[in-house]
Amino acid sequence: LFTGLVIPWMEYALPVWFNLIVDGPKRRKGSVGLATRLAKLQRIACKIAARGLRTMVTDALNYHAHILPTQLWLNLVAYKVAACLCTLPPTVHPLA
Repeated sequence: LFTGLVIPWMEYALPVWFNLIVDGPKRRKGSVGLATRLAKLQRIACKIAARGLRTMVTDALNYHAHILPTQLWLNLVAYKVAACLCTLPPTVHPLA
């Protein structure tokens, strides 16, 4: 249910507004605030899917629900879109 309903909603227009999250020397850079808000939503869905307790660690919930952590999932989607854009033929490429 989560992967069929919530993830497509969260991925809507992701390549347009998302900046990759990278670890800087002192703090993370990119769309960190957005990833934090989406992680809260994902935690609620994981608690429902895994039937976990309120005090269960988020990483354990993600593991039991078979869902990637939010930061990794957002970066993965952004990389997939970049790879698709790079493999388009020159006549169809939107940046050409």
